[in-house]
Amino acid sequence: MFQRDYLLRVIQQAAEALARALRAIVARKDDEAEQALQEAYTALGIDRELLLLLDAPTLRSQLAAEEKVAMAARLLLGDAELRHARGEPEAAPEPEPEAPQPPPEPETAPLPASALELEQRLRAAAHEPPNAADLDRADLDALRQAGRAVRVGRSMYAHPDALAEVRARVERVIESDGSITLARLRDELQTSRKFAQAHLEHLDAERVTKRLPDDSRVLRRR
Repeated sequence: MFQRDYLLRVIQQAAEALARALRAIVARKDDEAEQALQEAYTALGIDRELLLLLDAPTLRSQLAAEEKVAMAARLLLGDAELRHARGEPEAAPEPEPEAPQPPPEPETAPLPASALELEQRLRAAAHEPPNAADLDRADLDALRQAGRAVRVGRSMYAHPDALAEVRARVERVIESDGSITLARLRDELQTSRKFAQAHLEHLDAERVTKRLPDDSRVLRRR
């Protein structure tokens, strides 16, 4: 009870001093306003300069009582009024440190003309990719590093766009028929068994399809 009465007296003293400060500000008596504000801070039991530096969580922990926190906020407004009357700029908050920027991605060297020609060859081959033995090793390595050539089966290489098209067709067949067989994909692509099997094994490895005991494939659950 005694502590509560003491707190109320402190708040009352600070409020009275703040009221005097505001009246002095209106009357353009800046020195009187300054003195009254200082008396209000003293009554509240907090250093004026320190209050201007504290953030909200720290202020609450320092003052403890919500009534003192509310009064401290009113004093800060009184200070702002006095600065405005004097033509002083508002106290600017300290700038937050900039977030670290991610390092720039390394520039990718342009592909040589021969590698671009090989890429066009892979595009033209579509779902019947050529064997690595028939391709220039340096150009093939350049395309692989650029993500523009993907191994299919043991030694064939296809363009990613061609693989995406085969995957889309396999998914459509499975969604329609419930599963797909090697023969069904061979007919769908109008290609040989060798290429159809290579594509199915690639989709198995990519965990797009799942091979069943009867050698048919279904889509894996997401």
